[in-house]
Amino acid sequence: MNNLAVPVAMMASVTGFVGTYHLLIYLQRPQFRIHLSFALTCLGMLCYDIFCVGLYNSTSTLQGAFWQRLQVSSLSLTGILFVWFMCEYIALKSRKFLILISIFLAITAVFGIIDRSGLAWRVDLPAVKQVNLPYAGSITYHEVSAGIITELQHFVGVALIIYMLLITVRYYRSGNRRRARPLFIALIILFAGIVNDACVNGQMLQSVYAVEYAYLGIMLVMTHTLSQEVVEAALMKETLSEREEEIRALNARLELRVKERTDELQQTLEKLFEANQVLETLSTVDGLTGVKNRRYFDEKYAVEWKRARRDRQSLSIVMIDIDHFKKINDRYGHLAGDDYLRAMARTIKGIVKRPADAVARYGGEEFSVILPNTASEGATHVAESLRQAIEKMHISHEGHSVQATVSIGVAALVPTVNLPPDIIISCADHAMYEAKRKGRNRVCTYADQTTRQASGHPGHDRTPRK
Repeated sequence: MNNLAVPVAMMASVTGFVGTYHLLIYLQRPQFRIHLSFALTCLGMLCYDIFCVGLYNSTSTLQGAFWQRLQVSSLSLTGILFVWFMCEYIALKSRKFLILISIFLAITAVFGIIDRSGLAWRVDLPAVKQVNLPYAGSITYHEVSAGIITELQHFVGVALIIYMLLITVRYYRSGNRRRARPLFIALIILFAGIVNDACVNGQMLQSVYAVEYAYLGIMLVMTHTLSQEVVEAALMKETLSEREEEIRALNARLELRVKERTDELQQTLEKLFEANQVLETLSTVDGLTGVKNRRYFDEKYAVEWKRARRDRQSLSIVMIDIDHFKKINDRYGHLAGDDYLRAMARTIKGIVKRPADAVARYGGEEFSVILPNTASEGATHVAESLRQAIEKMHISHEGHSVQATVSIGVAALVPTVNLPPDIIISCADHAMYEAKRKGRNRVCTYADQTTRQASGHPGHDRTPRK
């Protein structure tokens, strides 16, 4: 093997390795097509280097012409692959001109291999070159002259490089300086190699052909750039993975903190709910007697009125007034009166036990009972039971025994739309005053026929309580 062919063979090995490396990257990451285009470009350079080795070891014009055809055709095909790589590298959108040039180079590359007419290569005109090299002896290139198609092919190739340089400059000026620099360096190296080979071919320069060395420079520059991007992508992925772990840890801590705060908030809400329940209870309970107050009575009555009207059921109200309560206060004092009211409330609650029924302190010495789904007879029976139980009460206060009696009024009806909501209360109150007028300690029931007259609100003619 010619001594000058050894470095080229070594470059071919390196180029093949680099091309295989980027092809493997593409197979693992198909979304990055740039590695595929660069791998194919390297494989095209590999073919050119192999053909260069063949030319270096040629000993006749016939052998040299064979390798020369393959060499120039592979140069054109490698140029097409490099153009594709560059388009992928800078994400070039307008590719029509480059596609046309690539088609021309592909056609002329195939033509240069198969042509025997002399349009591609003048086999009849040998162009043997003897190049003397300092410290390296001499090298003989057994070549033939290029035909008009090959000359045109060379001209188009040079024009293509210049066009690619202009595109790279524009890419650099558009703000992509970091990525444009290695591509610009690669094109300068290629351009220098082609100019050198043109001067050697025209015997204007005593040197070896340099495109294979230019290819090595291009491969090293772009491999370094692409490998750096792969490393940066890997580092970025690792950094993102670390950040994701940190974010997951932060999210876990945040979720734990939120859960703790949610639990605390839930506990607070439960305590607040319990406090509201207590407050609601306190707001509807009479503080002295422990039974429901007037506010609760009004709310409960409104609900039961609507339910009875909807279900067409009877609703009864029992109004209870303590007889001669003022005299008890005057004679025994207000504390005795308070004891009297508490005992009265306990007795009423002891008689009225249904969950749906409600006992409330309606006024100062007046109590009321709501009896849902209860007709007049049943309400009167309850009222009489209350009167008898209260009559049997004997309240002791500071050695004095106080007997209690009450006057009770009862009213019951089935609510309808045309009746005012407070009619039953008015009727029961009217019946209670009727019991007081008849001598107290008795139960009076507002009769049905009288109930129909109650829309006149008989409670307006109430006499002063005694």
